[in-house]
Amino acid sequence: MRTRVVTSLSTIILVVSVGACTGRSISPALHLGVAKPLPRVTDGGAPTTFARLDEVCSATHDASCSSRLALYSTRDGTPIRTLATTPIGLTISTMTKFIGVDVGITYPSRGPTGDVWFVLTESFCESEIYRMDARTAHVSLVAKQCGLRAQSPVQSPNGRFLAYILSSPDLNGSVLAVRDLVTGHVREVLPFDKDGVPPRCPPIPPRFMFGVAWSIDSAHLSVVDLAQSHEALDVIDGRTLKLVDQIESPPTCDIRSSTFDASGLLLGLTCDPGAGREQTSSLVQYASDLRTQVSDTVLPTCAAYPSVVAGGPRHDVILISSYRYCPPSAWPGKPPVRAIGPEELVEIFSNGQLRDIHVYTSDRDFFEEVGW
Repeated sequence: MRTRVVTSLSTIILVVSVGACTGRSISPALHLGVAKPLPRVTDGGAPTTFARLDEVCSATHDASCSSRLALYSTRDGTPIRTLATTPIGLTISTMTKFIGVDVGITYPSRGPTGDVWFVLTESFCESEIYRMDARTAHVSLVAKQCGLRAQSPVQSPNGRFLAYILSSPDLNGSVLAVRDLVTGHVREVLPFDKDGVPPRCPPIPPRFMFGVAWSIDSAHLSVVDLAQSHEALDVIDGRTLKLVDQIESPPTCDIRSSTFDASGLLLGLTCDPGAGREQTSSLVQYASDLRTQVSDTVLPTCAAYPSVVAGGPRHDVILISSYRYCPPSAWPGKPPVRAIGPEELVEIFSNGQLRDIHVYTSDRDFFEEVGW
């Protein structure tokens, strides 16, 4: 057993990596699709598929639900193949306080060769990270640390490292972990304050929130950090895990995601102007110096909480997923319009232009996560 203690004036969080929970067997709750190679990652420079999570509920009286990880076409949004499913339930974590956590698959992402990464949360363990090999569809358990909560596993473009967030169940403490996929060695760093160092004894523990991303050369990481109601995007040296730069969220805006692309850094923002006006979302492009703002592209009306992922061999094609907070209405497209559930926007951003992908869901299904 390995322990690490993160302290504050009001809280002592015992972060435990349980040796007994590091077996490499696949969970019986994980139901896998057909074991055959995944579709090609690129076609003419753009990814042909994106990995997507949706929640599927039965029409029976018990309304049982499952989370489903599947591949969808970037051309027309049609489902291509189910990769894995698992039943969804509710677990109670008791490490520091009682908190309800959905059981199921979360945080899908794609590696540089098309491998699919995801987190499985079970009633007895909230931190199982799996990898699906693109060549064979073989699934392997890469990391399992019961007592913690894993988020946002993302493989580096050079294929050597996996970065992810580990949090205490009450979310009052977290670390950014970088695992060497060759040696298995794991390095960790605590959240930073505005001066670029892990704070000592803050009244409210800072935490890494979400949105881990790698630079194209695998030299840097970005992740959203929240400390003392101060939200910022941390850019971290991938070798030393020291802070390189911090980009503060603009006034009235929240940083929802980030990705490094061919031009530099791209942020997904949601802004609330107040005074009863509708919130807006946009993609803000920064140059390689991470300071010069190159462009600001407004997303369609009602889009909120955009998730951005760079793809293609030159990292110049961006996949955007965002919730659509509008009154129910017909999805744009040619009739007949299929039945839709809670609305979701999926778009591709390339050469300064947005292109909608019309992905439809049934009246009981809805999308959760995206990655390519």
